[in-house]
Amino acid sequence: MKKNTRVLALMLAMILLLAACGSSAGASAPAGNYYAADAPAMEAAAEEAEMGDWDYAGNDYLDIDAAEAPMAAAGSEGASSNAQSAEGITEGTPAAADLSEKIIYSAYAEVETTEFDESVDAVYALMDRFGAFMETSSVTGNNLTDSYYGYGSSRTADFTLRVPKDRYSAMTSALSEVGNVTYLTSNADNITAQYTDTASRLSAYEVEETRLLEILGQADTVEDMITVESRLSDIRYEKEYLTSTLRNWDNQVAYSSVSLHLREVKVLTPEPEEEKTYWQQVGEGFMDTLRFLGEACKDIFRFFVAALPVLLILAVIAVVIVLLVRRSLKKKAAAGIPRAPVPPAAPDTPNDSRTDGTE
Repeated sequence: MKKNTRVLALMLAMILLLAACGSSAGASAPAGNYYAADAPAMEAAAEEAEMGDWDYAGNDYLDIDAAEAPMAAAGSEGASSNAQSAEGITEGTPAAADLSEKIIYSAYAEVETTEFDESVDAVYALMDRFGAFMETSSVTGNNLTDSYYGYGSSRTADFTLRVPKDRYSAMTSALSEVGNVTYLTSNADNITAQYTDTASRLSAYEVEETRLLEILGQADTVEDMITVESRLSDIRYEKEYLTSTLRNWDNQVAYSSVSLHLREVKVLTPEPEEEKTYWQQVGEGFMDTLRFLGEACKDIFRFFVAALPVLLILAVIAVVIVLLVRRSLKKKAAAGIPRAPVPPAAPDTPNDSRTDGTE
């Protein structure tokens, strides 16, 4: 009983040391170097146990001779498992057998169109052609031809598409089929280093979980079981988090993101041309002014027609008020009500410029 407890305590100490080293050496050192890196610490722990200074959970001291066989078995199993983790990730993890570079591609484009409905249909046609799917979509605004009190509005649409990475470039090049592309940007985020580090940490946790399960099967006391199960719970939580992170990255790498902002306009933005002469610029400015005045006159006339019922009511009210005022003035004149007297004009004074007092 005492020997088993000592063996269990020493194995648990080895696992804790391996876990501490595994989490820090995920990116800087191969997983197969755990035992070499922790050799001084393990030797110190063994010497301390041999001296009778290590008490675990109130049990007797460890017996190194009895612990040699389980340590040798654990060492051989650890070497084989760590050899597998040195290659990348063991089977069953999200990145198994896929050690290529991990690059996330994303693009954002602004497109304008005079045929909004046809452009929206073109977006869905591109999705079918390139095997993409819609992640998010929204359409706002009213038809450009509709108006409210003489003022029109335009519609906008926002799409987020996910396209296979091998068709990403072809799809971004085909966005001109949707409308006039006024802005386009593309981004490539290389996450290979973060991905490899995360995968190595996940592999280390899997090795530690296997060791703890073996120790749990040999536990003889409730305290030992609680300690091991507590560590197992922490490891499983970390494994779920790391696995979810890797799967999310795999999805982002496999399917690139294309964000599209579609806007309805009356006139498309002209493409940049060569530098024009002074008189060409004057002529274009004059034509733009005439076009603006024409649009303003149309808007004013549209507003006048839309507000005509209100204007007619106001005109009737104004006529009624004028008639009532005139009738009131006529009644006062017929009743003989004197008007206010007009003050007489001041007499004219002679313009005499003499200052000596003689005529």
